[in-house]
Amino acid sequence: MLQSAFYTKGLTFCVPTKISGTRWLPHIVRVLDNLWKGYGAIMMHLRKLVSGDISSHERATPQLKSKARCLLKLHHAKDAMCFAHFLHDILTSLSKLALYLHQCDSSIYQSHQHLQSTVVMLRKYILKAGPHLQDIAGVEMFQGEALVSMPNYQFENETIGLIESLIN
Repeated sequence: MLQSAFYTKGLTFCVPTKISGTRWLPHIVRVLDNLWKGYGAIMMHLRKLVSGDISSHERATPQLKSKARCLLKLHHAKDAMCFAHFLHDILTSLSKLALYLHQCDSSIYQSHQHLQSTVVMLRKYILKAGPHLQDIAGVEMFQGEALVSMPNYQFENETIGLIESLIN
């Protein structure tokens, strides 16, 4: 059913990727890339699950409907989406570092240089939004879906502390 939502939206179906093993950071970045590419189709699929508008052989259980309802709410929360895009920026930088450190032919000097450049990039994210966060910051709609501000959460309060804890 998710696959048909992708086709309805005119998107290529992205199979969910497995996040495990020693190179899990690049896997998480790939998952986020796929989530942003298929966001509209995923939202359409979740709405169908919640409304019960699915074929008779694909009945949604009450637990599945509840999970779909919670995911819809989360993916429409502006601060949660901003934080997810912020994490995408952070994880992209860390993923590049991790991939370099996994190479057999890397030297200690080169590894230190890559580490330092990653720290510089992370420090820049304290002052200025990264490329993924820039895509969503200041917008009220994301890929045709309305974003709603949540009353008790401010994602900006979390970003500086997260980056500083990574650097220190």
